[in-house]
Amino acid sequence: MLLLNLIAASSLDIFIGPAGTWRFGLFAGFMTGLAFVATALGVIYLFESRALRLWLMNAGYQIVIFSVIGIILGAWH
Repeated sequence: MLLLNLIAASSLDIFIGPAGTWRFGLFAGFMTGLAFVATALGVIYLFESRALRLWLMNAGYQIVIFSVIGIILGAWH
């Protein structure tokens, strides 16, 4: 889990870049969680006929986590 999260954080850091701010980090993290992770989970959950509530919990968690990572990485620079 740690290794996979480090890979995700490293990829987001590359996207934010060295001139990023915490605001851009928040935006980049939120959009990454929403546009990439939540939609990918949505496709999987639709094909597996999983409950909408489960998708909302898992997608929401990922959106929050990527947003927090984005804030930290943006403020770090």
